[in-house]
Amino acid sequence: MKQKRKVIICILIIFIIIISIFLLLKDNKKEEKVVEEKKEESVWKKSVGNSSLINIYFDKYYGSMIASKDTKENNDEYMHIKEYKCYYEDCNSYGFDEENNYIIIKDDDYLIFNYKNGLYKKINLPKNVYNNIEFLSYNKKIYGLAVSNNYDKYAFYDIKQEKFTTDFIYNEILKDDIASLLDGNFIAVDDNYRYNIINYKSGNIVNSFNNYIGSIGNKKTFYYYEKIEDKYIFYDHDFNLLLGENSFMKYGVSSKGNIALSKDLSSYSIYNKDGILVKSSKPYKQIFLIFNDYIVIEDNDEYLKIIDYDGNVISKITSLSNKTIDLSSCGFKYINGKNLIYLSLFYNDKKNIYYYNIDYNVLESYDINQLS
Repeated sequence: MKQKRKVIICILIIFIIIISIFLLLKDNKKEEKVVEEKKEESVWKKSVGNSSLINIYFDKYYGSMIASKDTKENNDEYMHIKEYKCYYEDCNSYGFDEENNYIIIKDDDYLIFNYKNGLYKKINLPKNVYNNIEFLSYNKKIYGLAVSNNYDKYAFYDIKQEKFTTDFIYNEILKDDIASLLDGNFIAVDDNYRYNIINYKSGNIVNSFNNYIGSIGNKKTFYYYEKIEDKYIFYDHDFNLLLGENSFMKYGVSSKGNIALSKDLSSYSIYNKDGILVKSSKPYKQIFLIFNDYIVIEDNDEYLKIIDYDGNVISKITSLSNKTIDLSSCGFKYINGKNLIYLSLFYNDKKNIYYYNIDYNVLESYDINQLS
């Protein structure tokens, strides 16, 4: 009897071991499947659908990228860049990240399409219908997406965590200047006309302001600003006032981390991260733009010039006699792998475009009305 009992116990132990091994193998297969699915989502592929097309163009007039469904523009103001071949007829496009040559496309799944090399990859965004999807990136690194629902309320989708970390409760997620993404994990939101700084990983409010808030900078340091009408008050990265209540009209941050500020658009001053004055410029006729290490000015000889923070002329572009600069179409652009300062001028009702290639110190120009 004892011998029989031992045999039964041994059989039960063997059975339990076999079942455990089976379950372990099953779990491993599940994990392998998840890993394979993750790999599949991260693989860049070529679009080979045949239902419809989304065409990507560069708008030469406004200096920006646009997407058009199924129809190719035959206007010389547009440069055709690439096409995405949709697998489904109802595919649709959303926001651009021009620094990385990306656009969001919904083709059943949500995708990131690289319109430079023509490849796409899936992103694990839930397959809901959204009004708008915009990239949130800085210095070519994508941190997340600003996504709005059918009620025009925004939420933050964390690319790394592959999930929404806030609810759809914000009027807007601000994306003009978001340098604080670099190491603070912060975004700025319009929360019923109260502007809050949010930790995008936790969704917690870090600070709150009455006015529009943004951040500028680089890996050296970054600064917050509060926009009051057409002027800006600056704070350091710990939200301390940098220069008291002094307000400025133009701003920029150099690669060294210093901040250039113009109070009256006729001169500028350079400050370090502690708010200590480094130097002040001579007076100019007008300061138009400040980009990273470059400042666009009208000099006292009425020439449009690009200078560095020391006032050295990098490029003498053109005389501004009888010309007006269209600031709404000017800016820093990253187009087809080129870092460009894009400038737009009107002369005799004609629009002239100037590109200054920062990497190669090359100036290009053309009359948009005479393109062929």
